[in-house]
This record gives sequence, C-alpha cells and structure tokens, in this order.
Amino acid sequence: MISTFIKAVGSRVSLYFAELPYNLKWQIRPDPQLMAFLKESPITVLDIGARGGEIPELRSLKKGISYLGFDADKSEAQRLSQKNTEYHSFRVFPYFVGGKNINVNFHLYRNRGESSCQYPSPYYQSAFAGDGFVIEDTISVTTTALDDICETEKINSVDVFKLDVQGGELAVLEDAETILKTTSLIEVEVEFFPMYEGNPLFHDIAKFLHQRGYMLLFLNRVFIGRKSFKGPSRGQLIFGDALFGLRPEKVAELSAHQQAKYIVLLTQYGHLDYADELLHAHPNAAALIPTISRYCRHRWSSLMSLPGRVIGMQLDKFIAGLLLLRKTNQMRCDSDRSWPTN
Repeated sequence: MISTFIKAVGSRVSLYFAELPYNLKWQIRPDPQLMAFLKESPITVLDIGARGGEIPELRSLKKGISYLGFDADKSEAQRLSQKNTEYHSFRVFPYFVGGKNINVNFHLYRNRGESSCQYPSPYYQSAFAGDGFVIEDTISVTTTALDDICETEKINSVDVFKLDVQGGELAVLEDAETILKTTSLIEVEVEFFPMYEGNPLFHDIAKFLHQRGYMLLFLNRVFIGRKSFKGPSRGQLIFGDALFGLRPEKVAELSAHQQAKYIVLLTQYGHLDYADELLHAHPNAAALIPTISRYCRHRWSSLMSLPGRVIGMQLDKFIAGLLLLRKTNQMRCDSDRSWPTN
C-alpha cells in the first residue's frame, strides 16, 4: 500500500493527478488457498471504456481475473490483446458497445478520454470544462448491444461490470439485461451535472439498477470549480464513479462459486461488514474461500484497543487541523480518489 502510494504520487504535481485506487488501503494480499480457488474459478471482469487495460482497484487480484475489455479500434484492440499481463486471461474485443446495430456519430474530443456520441453541454463547456472538452472530429460507427456481443463471444457470466463511456452508460445497460442477471458488482461513471447534451444523470442509472436488485456501495466524487472564479472554492459535484452491488435477496439466487467471488470482491473494496454478513448467510460459499474470514471477521486488534483508538482520534484531529489550515489543494478540481482514507 505505502509503495503504491509513493510511486503514484512521487511523479505528480498534485494528488488529483495520481489517480489513486479509491480502495488503496483495503486491497487484499491473496494467499495460496484463495489463489487456488480463483485459478479454478476466476473473477470475470467486463471493462467497457477501458483505459490502459487495467482496473487499479482490482490490481492485487490480477492473477485471478479473466479480463474482457472493449475498444472500437480494431488495431488497438489487437495491440492490447497482445500485452504481456499478469491476468489469468486477458482479451480485448473490437466492438463499439451501445444499442442494437445502429449507426451513430462519434465525436472525437481534443481530450480523447472525453470523446462521446453526444455533444457537449454548452453550460458545462463554458463554466467548468477545460481546453480538451472540444470536438475535433466526428466519425460514423456502428454500435452493438452488449448482450449480442456476449452471445457471439460466448461470454456466459460476468462478476464485475465496469462502464465508462462518457454519457452512454444507461444505453449500454439497457441492452445488457441478460448479462446483468449474472453480475454481482457494477462500477459505472455517473454524472450529477450534465456534461453532455441530454446525457442521463446519476438518479437515472441508480433507479435502473435498483429495479434490478442493486444497491449503492460507494461513490468516488469529483468536484470542479467554475473557470470564471479565480480563488479557492469548494466547487460543485460534477461526476463520479459509483459502485453498485447486489442486494442480499439477489445474492441468494447466485451459485455458491458466484457468491464466493462476490464476497472476495466486497472484501477487496473494503466492504468487510457486508462480506461478513454474506459469509454467515451462505456457508457453501464460505467453505470455498475459508481464508477470507481473516479479513471479514477481523476484530479490533490489541493495537486498536480503546486507549489506542482514542490516541488515534487525537491524531485525526491534528491532521484535520493541518488540512483546515491548508484549505485547498491549489486546483479547481478534487476527488475522493485523491484521499483514499475512508
């Protein structure tokens, strides 16, 4: 954890640009018994809108992950597929994931990571956006529904579904009904303020997923201040990464192996209380991953006895005082990912 932190922040002018995993302090170190289970039954990750072919929050589990990424550029998909990785398996497919076989205009923004099928919101562009939020070119692409892709590529089940397609997230989810029935964890980029014209916002996606048995587990928030204001400011909540997990009644419908992998994932993301609840509720799954209990059934150690915790609280107050004096990170933007301490 410490080495990852030092490596990430050492070459960055700000914590914001380090883009730390928001579960940095929770990531588990898989033991041989757990890795034997994951080798036999790897965690399947579906990554739409992949950046670099990796999910930092799952880095310590790489050897037990079957990674399935998507890139609309065939040559890029082929290049990424040939990367030498530590994953259990690693494939990238040349599809533009969206609706069912429709032609759309895809706008290439100056900052390619913000490219979208949608035009920029005029107010967001004028009030918040940086210089890269400008359309430089437009190309025609044909979208393919995720359920159709999974049928073609014989992808029968998914454990983790990561989605970051710049305003098109709800459209992808709406054509992924079949694969959602097997998915326990979903991370999706959500907007609280319209960055693109007409793009669905957080409440639209949260309602869609709630109706299918998911609940919000964690939200990595990103705040941006208005360009016209030249001093320090709290800014406004613009977008974030929302982590949704299956509710308990839906977990009961999964197989023991799927339940076990969900428990491992919850542990990896720091949701030890929920993972512990599921361990007790599903003994067949718990029997597949016995060593996970050392994380999920952990109690306060001797170092974290009441006196030790009280001392820690005083240290917290001192650190909070330093942050109060600092007041700002010297930038227009900040995020929870910059401070992975919760």
